[in-house]
Amino acid sequence: MIRKAALMSRVSSDEQAKGYSLDVQEENLRRLYKEMLKEAMGGNKIEKQNITTAHNKQITILDERLDKLQDLLVDGKISSDEYNKIKGKYEKERVKLNIIM
Repeated sequence: MIRKAALMSRVSSDEQAKGYSLDVQEENLRRLYKEMLKEAMGGNKIEKQNITTAHNKQITILDERLDKLQDLLVDGKISSDEYNKIKGKYEKERVKLNIIM
């Protein structure tokens, strides 16, 4: 989705210009625009990276658990019913994490 924004500043009279010069208005508008853009983009990059890193770590843990679960099945330590039940649980968690990312 493409979004566009415009900045507009204006001074009508000498009286209105006191404390509201075009430079001051433009600076305030740019600061506000940057804040709005940051909010619209979902926060700062560091916060997003931390969330992504945490999700990737959780996905890695789930993948390791699925591998261990498969080993338990192959070694005959759990039944296929137990395997399918636990596998379904882990896969649902993994899907949720992928959706969030």
